[in-house]
Amino acid sequence: EPHFDNLFKLLEQLSDLSSQLDNVEKERKASFQTEARRLSRDVWELLMMLPTNESLLNGFMKISTDQEVTQDEWNQLLPPNSPHRLYYSLQTVEFLAHGTKLGQKYMMRSGSGDASDDKKSAAVSKTPWCAKFISKGGLSHMMEIFMNGSLQCREGNIWSQWSQECLGYMLRLISQLSVDDPGHGEAEGC
Repeated sequence: EPHFDNLFKLLEQLSDLSSQLDNVEKERKASFQTEARRLSRDVWELLMMLPTNESLLNGFMKISTDQEVTQDEWNQLLPPNSPHRLYYSLQTVEFLAHGTKLGQKYMMRSGSGDASDDKKSAAVSKTPWCAKFISKGGLSHMMEIFMNGSLQCREGNIWSQWSQECLGYMLRLISQLSVDDPGHGEAEGC
């Protein structure tokens, strides 16, 4: 588990490189930023090769029990101020919400993907875990993250590629979870 934290810290440092390069000339700064983006992709690929973070997975599995999920727990599971951790968590949510077969397909994708895939995936049956996720406030928490603007560009800052991809992924997942599945009227989106 500490390896995940170290990798996420490294991703955050690589994403925030511009603030550390204030006194560097423009050409070198651009070169450093390009290298940082490449390195962050390499770190992300390493994260994707590792087994799913066990404590995160256990936290999400708690949703399928009768225990309540507090706002602090939602913030740990779906951290609004860390695009890398949020993106990773959203992939875990999608995997659990759609089951193994569909989840494996999307665990390999990055970004918002092709719109034609979204239409197909909206009609795919979702797991019972999905209904619990929605009823315990997971979808609402995702909407709060979207509405609070934590993934959007702040004044004077560059909108990072990670924030853009995370926002696109989250919007696609919100859409998938919000669409009623024909024949499964238990909970909205499942």
